[in-house]
Amino acid sequence: MSNPHYASDLEALDGIWDLARVMGARTIIIVTGSSPEAELVDRPVAEMLRDRIDQLGQAAMKTPEARGIVVSDTAWLRDKRVQANSLVSIAAPNANDVTRLLGTASGVLNRARDDQVRVALYGHGLLARDTRDAVLDFMRESDGLAAFLAAAWSPQG
Repeated sequence: MSNPHYASDLEALDGIWDLARVMGARTIIIVTGSSPEAELVDRPVAEMLRDRIDQLGQAAMKTPEARGIVVSDTAWLRDKRVQANSLVSIAAPNANDVTRLLGTASGVLNRARDDQVRVALYGHGLLARDTRDAVLDFMRESDGLAAFLAAAWSPQG
């Protein structure tokens, strides 16, 4: 499901439209490109990552705000509310404007000026399967998702 929190998000947002009702400082924003191709091949990978973040967030933090939310690069660039959170940007700079903006190599964690943790994940070629593999490796490796979440969910993150 594209949003496993649909029912609770609908309850919290319907008619009120205040994003703060469904996210907080511990929410991780996962950004994909906004082309039809990105929707077909990168968004499903982002949703797998989101599901894993949700599982880890509930186990470690036991708070509803420790979750992932998937948005497009266009939405992230236009909405300062999601820009304030730690993020994982999925796809190479040619397919995701946020990855291009970050300007880092794939898998390199960095802290922004606002102290939020950011990482871009993409393959070394132009193939979507390379990006998928980079995300899967990030999810498995101890210096990947676990390190990212430790930094993002730390008191300073």
